[in-house]
Amino acid sequence: MGIYILKVIPKEIDYIPTTEQQNKIVDFLAGYGVEAGHIDHEVSHGIQCHANPCGLDVVACPHCQKPITLEWICDILSEIYDENDMEFHLNDLSSLREAPCCQTFISLDNLNFTKTIAYSIYNADFWGKDTWNKMAAEFPEKLDNKLSEYIGFPAEVLMIRM
Repeated sequence: MGIYILKVIPKEIDYIPTTEQQNKIVDFLAGYGVEAGHIDHEVSHGIQCHANPCGLDVVACPHCQKPITLEWICDILSEIYDENDMEFHLNDLSSLREAPCCQTFISLDNLNFTKTIAYSIYNADFWGKDTWNKMAAEFPEKLDNKLSEYIGFPAEVLMIRM
């Protein structure tokens, strides 16, 4: 048995859902056995990083499609954390850095992490009995599309198992 972390995260980093949209998240998650009291809506004062250490261990370069290791990405993340902030916000995801594979300049916000890492100001943490199994039974893309359509903005469910 492991630790399961479940989050709803907007696809747009700085998007904060309205109260009505947050209520729709609660309604959507109820269909997977999540009680309203088991959902925490969190709005940060800066960009948060949600990392899945058990996710894919590489990400494709947007220019040459060669793999970029999470180690390289995590080194950059450690450089851009705001050290003056107790909540550990990220300073700037759009800063350009030379890719380790093709030496083309890339930024972290242009990489497609496919559920390995996500960034947001808002997130909804949740838990419920058998919720992981109910959600894992659906394809991630199908679940995300269903969620986004229901709540009215592009979002994804990040399922982290540690």
